[in-house]
Amino acid sequence: MPHDEMPFCSHLDGIVPSPSMPFPFEELRGGGGLPSTELQKELWENCGRTINVLHATALSCNGPDKADQQLRDIGGTLPGEYVHMNYILRRNAPEVTREEAISLANAALKSTLRLCPEAHLILARHESSNLHEAVPHLICALEDSMRLLQCCGAPTVPALAKRFQRRHKCSFWDFVPAKPWFEAHLRLANTLRKLGKLEQALEHYMVLVEVDGDYWSTSADYVNYRYHIPSVLLQLDRPGEAISFMLETCSPVLEKCFGSDSTALSFSLSLTLALYKLARAEGKEPPLDFELPDGSNEPSFTRSLPAAPHLIYGAALQLGHATASYLLAPNAKSVKLPDVKPLPTTMASCQSHLQALIYLSDGVLEMWQRTPGALDFFKRMQDAYWAQRWTCGFFSQAGLSDRVMGVKRFNVPHGLDGTTGSFVNLLSTSKTLCRTRRKEVRQLVRNLTVPDNPLSERARIQSLQAILKLESSIGYVDKGKKSPEPTPLSMAMYYDQHPLIVLALISAGAKSWWPHSSTDKSRFPSPLELAARAGNWRPLALGLCILSEHMHKLGHATCYKEILTSLASAMCETRIACLYGEKESCARCEGQVKDSQDAAFEKCIDVLVSAGFRGELPSVLNCEDACQDDCPDDCSLVLLRERFRFRVAQERTRTSYHVREVDELLERALALNVISESEHAEISDAIAAGSKTAAYVVSELKPKIFAAVDEWNKNLACAGCKATEAATGVKLKKCRQCLSAWYCGAECQQKHWNVHKRSCIAPLPHVSVLARQIFDLDPAQDKDIL
Repeated sequence: MPHDEMPFCSHLDGIVPSPSMPFPFEELRGGGGLPSTELQKELWENCGRTINVLHATALSCNGPDKADQQLRDIGGTLPGEYVHMNYILRRNAPEVTREEAISLANAALKSTLRLCPEAHLILARHESSNLHEAVPHLICALEDSMRLLQCCGAPTVPALAKRFQRRHKCSFWDFVPAKPWFEAHLRLANTLRKLGKLEQALEHYMVLVEVDGDYWSTSADYVNYRYHIPSVLLQLDRPGEAISFMLETCSPVLEKCFGSDSTALSFSLSLTLALYKLARAEGKEPPLDFELPDGSNEPSFTRSLPAAPHLIYGAALQLGHATASYLLAPNAKSVKLPDVKPLPTTMASCQSHLQALIYLSDGVLEMWQRTPGALDFFKRMQDAYWAQRWTCGFFSQAGLSDRVMGVKRFNVPHGLDGTTGSFVNLLSTSKTLCRTRRKEVRQLVRNLTVPDNPLSERARIQSLQAILKLESSIGYVDKGKKSPEPTPLSMAMYYDQHPLIVLALISAGAKSWWPHSSTDKSRFPSPLELAARAGNWRPLALGLCILSEHMHKLGHATCYKEILTSLASAMCETRIACLYGEKESCARCEGQVKDSQDAAFEKCIDVLVSAGFRGELPSVLNCEDACQDDCPDDCSLVLLRERFRFRVAQERTRTSYHVREVDELLERALALNVISESEHAEISDAIAAGSKTAAYVVSELKPKIFAAVDEWNKNLACAGCKATEAATGVKLKKCRQCLSAWYCGAECQQKHWNVHKRSCIAPLPHVSVLARQIFDLDPAQDKDIL
């Protein structure tokens, strides 16, 4: 469905060249298959964008007149024959084919002067079929460009650069005749880096830094040669040199390096990894501290980095949302980059999937993966950062509304106030098991809780399932929903145990949900309720995936919706007061077992919405108009409410052009009220009986769904000012980052950013997809497990 999009807030004001400067023949063979939908979209948006300055257009950036003026200012001249040849190349460059470009370049090199670095750059770009073939052309281009600059009135390039910089107070990059010298050095450095010759690549990068490192160009064609240097130093296992380069060598342009989209992502993540590697080499653990140094009055965290480099952790997490999707993936240690061809020649913002691809290519992702403990540290860093921001960083205690302070505390039910060891003991001491079986179960459970156990996860889950099914009675696996004691599944979900344990217990017959009232002391809260209360989104997603399939088969769709509503209420009305700012901690915080590091209420919201929650928001999240002034925009409850609303809107308006599964199409039609629940059941039965084909159902429902979405879009309101398109006549546009919030203009989007920023990230996938991703299972092989 076509729609207008509003560009996401970014430092990028125009098209910026990719620091990797890929050749037309290059491709990325990451081994991860096709790019994601988000990356495909960004690749398409950047397809065809070029910077008409580099590769054989040295004098064409701002015309020959500017070059002549710059040469007169420093007392230099260029050979007339070179100017003539460059004019021919520049005049024909936009129109010629690859073969004609090669012919023009060869003709330029046969001239009397035999001095045309642009011709060698053209040959490297168009005559080479691989990186090895491009290297000789680039070396020739570099030699010619150095000879050319010596004609400008200085014996060496550094001397000429200093003369130009003193005269113009700007980057040597802005000196038009220096363009081919910069391109030759940068392309040669990038090519050697991609070939694995890191030491040689570093030498060429550092030449550029030596000549121009104190300056920053604002030219539209500026290719930031600093981008890959920290990564190269880290790949050479020189974390100390990497830190020194980022914080000392680049000190004249420190704020630009860490604040500009052309380098911020690379510098932030590289500094994070360098600090970690340096600390581990010294036998220490990097401190997870996000605060300014004591006594610092510095308004900019960037200027405080040399004294407190740990401040970069927060920036790295905020900048690298797309990059974090690789580094924080459930299978982060084995995740691979996608296969992409051709590579983009321009770069999007640091939040984009496109720049994540540029940063992680050429061995950087593998460097993160092979650095022991680096990915785990990045995950702990994320947990600590967001925990601090949600508990005290976003708002003060005095700014909390009565609704937050009045939310009831969640006291741990009796039986769950011990340690995870009590879960293992409970699971392995059943009187229905013989002594041998008890030892087997105990060992299997312990194996599952050890992350690096050499046993195959699939083998362990199948063994545990076999033992449970063979030896257990329903009283062992599940003591019954009326029992006041916790069941093994309750403990597994509450303690966020390995998902395989949760799956094994459910497969053996454990119940995951039953009605429960906070005043009812005769029965224990259901496992799903405990997972929602604790923010444990992985067991919540797995349990809902299995429960949804079971209840829909039984025809209990209405009951399932009520379950989702009760889980949303349980999540919002219990531990928010503790986790998000209550002065008095709850019993869980005071106990021996703290909250799971993976706990996240935002992800629980994603799980509930993708599982089908469309009801009224829990009362604790619904502010009356009278109390809006008492709620700061970044109050935890406001942020959770906005997350709920945006995710529901996103599910309702998600395009159906790419829907291939008829089941998903039926769910979308049901959510949009295109069909009723009874019609949903009738169509499903008809497909199962063979009286209707899936293709027929798709062709019948798609037009109705598109019409319903179009009608829904007419009533959209701006998330900022709440004005509708019908009332103002202004066409609303989507936020480009999340595609779920609509705005009437950039002003409204910027004013609403404090509220929207916590929701403006990619949602979790549908629970059925998420359940498989949790285990990293092959869908073709997991039919006997799920």
